[in-house]
Amino acid sequence: MSPTTTSSPSSISRAESTPGRLQNGLAIVVGAMLMTATLPGRTHGLGLITKRVIEDLSIDTVAFAQLNFWATILGALFCWPCGRLLDRFGHAIVTSVVLILLALSLCCMSWATDTATFTIGLILTRGFGQSMLSIISLTLIGKWFGRNVGGAMGAFAILMSFMMAIATGMLASGVTTLGWRTAWSLQAIGLLVVLIPLWLLGDRGHDGWDESVDEDQNGAKGTRSSTWQEAIRTSCFWVFALSISFFGLVSSGFTLFSQFLLEERGFGENVFQTTVIVSLLSGMVCNLLAGWLLGKVRYERLLALGLLLLALALGMFPWVQQPWHVMLYAVVFGAAGGVLTVVYFSIWRHAFGPKHLGSIQAAAQIPTVLASALGPVIVAVSESYTGSYAQVFLSTSVLAGIMATIAWMTRVPLATSTILPEPSKSS
Repeated sequence: MSPTTTSSPSSISRAESTPGRLQNGLAIVVGAMLMTATLPGRTHGLGLITKRVIEDLSIDTVAFAQLNFWATILGALFCWPCGRLLDRFGHAIVTSVVLILLALSLCCMSWATDTATFTIGLILTRGFGQSMLSIISLTLIGKWFGRNVGGAMGAFAILMSFMMAIATGMLASGVTTLGWRTAWSLQAIGLLVVLIPLWLLGDRGHDGWDESVDEDQNGAKGTRSSTWQEAIRTSCFWVFALSISFFGLVSSGFTLFSQFLLEERGFGENVFQTTVIVSLLSGMVCNLLAGWLLGKVRYERLLALGLLLLALALGMFPWVQQPWHVMLYAVVFGAAGGVLTVVYFSIWRHAFGPKHLGSIQAAAQIPTVLASALGPVIVAVSESYTGSYAQVFLSTSVLAGIMATIAWMTRVPLATSTILPEPSKSS
């Protein structure tokens, strides 16, 4: 009798039934909302209140950059236990606890009247937001979807970018009209009132989705999952992790001090806020394009493209003189981020499989968090020594070009094997 391929009931119901498609769509929505909820723990969220916090707590820019650096470093320590907890206990319990703790951390920041209390709140917000909630969001999509994770990540990325743009605009408006403390407290309320019920709704009825993670779309045993120890021994892991970390370094450094950067070029706060939105919207469009290209272009090629766009954006900024120049910079920088984030979201499931995805993404997240901590320090120190922000833009532009060349030559493994399903036994 010829070999036959059996199908997993869970994979059939998930892929073909209407409830399965609705659950898949809801998983993408919930994942995007969870990533959006990391906004106050990310540098571009903190950048919206940097100038006001510096004035409120009487901190100079270099001291604030150093404070942010150590808060981010300590926040990175939250990555590793998060990955292990997700692989062992799943998302429902871990996500709910992290959301509650993040809300409390935001309250700590918004009620702080001294630098020490603000720093504690910042450390916890970085840890539960930027570190843990990012891993939770990405692992949710990576494990929920199978071999078609690229398309799901593209949809997730564009929806996340859209939500992040709206949330950033609302937060910026709230900071301007209500003050940064009130705006920060309202985010905590939003986490508790909106995100936890939506997460519980999205998780319901999907118990046991880990049972078929090593199966292909037809239920055949065709996927090989690497452990995190195996993953970190590959050049692919480090090229992708360090490339995205470099993007995080320049993004965090320039975003945290965006208002100061633009003021040096002669632009006011209104241009700063518009630039943030334009960059996010540009990234959203490129999220869609990159998600579509993932099934047609090799991952290392897309990574190189994103890094080349980044090099172009960084190289043009020192010469911006008109508002439309700033908007062009924001479009190119956002496009680079759009491509790089989709590649980063998708590569780990594609290259290393789903079984240990939480631990692998936690390992990849650690250098990105550390780089985001280092970025503002490099920018602040460079400006203090040279008297301008131009030099750091030009230097990072050259580095981005070098990294694009390395990415182009990198070999990406594929988490699929040639194992065929066992033949059915004839009677």
